[in-house]
Amino acid sequence: MNKDDLLLMYNQDYLNAINSDSYKIGYSYTYIFQQIKRGNFKEALSEIRAKIIALRIRKFSHKRFVKTIKYNAYEDAKVAIYTAIFGKYDELKEPNYVDPKCDYYIITDEVVNDNSLWNPVDISHLGFGGKSDLYKNRYVKMHPFEFFKDYDFVIYVDGNFELCGPVSDLIVYVNPKTNIAVHNMFNRDCIFDEAKACKLLKKGDSKRIGEMITRYKKAGFPSHFGMYECPVIVSRKSNTSLLIFNQWWEQFLKSGGRDQISLPYVIWKNGFEFLDVGIIGNDVRRNCYFRKLKHKKI
Repeated sequence: MNKDDLLLMYNQDYLNAINSDSYKIGYSYTYIFQQIKRGNFKEALSEIRAKIIALRIRKFSHKRFVKTIKYNAYEDAKVAIYTAIFGKYDELKEPNYVDPKCDYYIITDEVVNDNSLWNPVDISHLGFGGKSDLYKNRYVKMHPFEFFKDYDFVIYVDGNFELCGPVSDLIVYVNPKTNIAVHNMFNRDCIFDEAKACKLLKKGDSKRIGEMITRYKKAGFPSHFGMYECPVIVSRKSNTSLLIFNQWWEQFLKSGGRDQISLPYVIWKNGFEFLDVGIIGNDVRRNCYFRKLKHKKI
């Protein structure tokens, strides 16, 4: 076993531990008692409410684990990995592991340290003035080939993820039918249930999400089609992937801020099955190539 395999194995054990139910319950109770002891009753009450909502959302959970498939290996592929951070929502993190097969890029409105491995991308030509940070992030997320035309594969990673392994390994999961790979959503398989969960969690614009769901139902979109989780997106440029990204962006503009609800619809609308998008894994929180952190508090 080489050092890369050892590193991934160690990180997998760590992720399995901190994502276990026993750890989460223990952490939550400890946090609540600590806040009460310190007199931070507002924070303690907020955590209790969050747990109550989590219990209510369980009735919308329909876990469906799917088999991951490795497709073609591309030994000499040029791979760009990038992240996008706007409005100090996250703090840029240097990779814990530097993949020699990747070039690293950051798209941001913040100043990037000259010593950073992340290379800033100039987006001054896009005219983002007046647009929200969410709009900016999703535009960059859904237009990878606008910025990285000279690469065979592009990997997008959310700003609150640390890189802990050779992420170029993940290009083998790109399904050639769509030339896209993402994670399966670990706790839901239906966009209609996801919309209900978003309402309880107060995520996105509830009215616009409801209108979008109504449109999808009228179009005949089936329940329990499956859902993708998209903090990590691996893609290869093709007419199909460009079509999907462009339509995904169009749907996002109508979505009330929840891009993961609209992607399954775009896939279905174009005549594809759920697994025509490559699946990197069944839970991004347990993917040993990454560590998900909390968003930066502003």
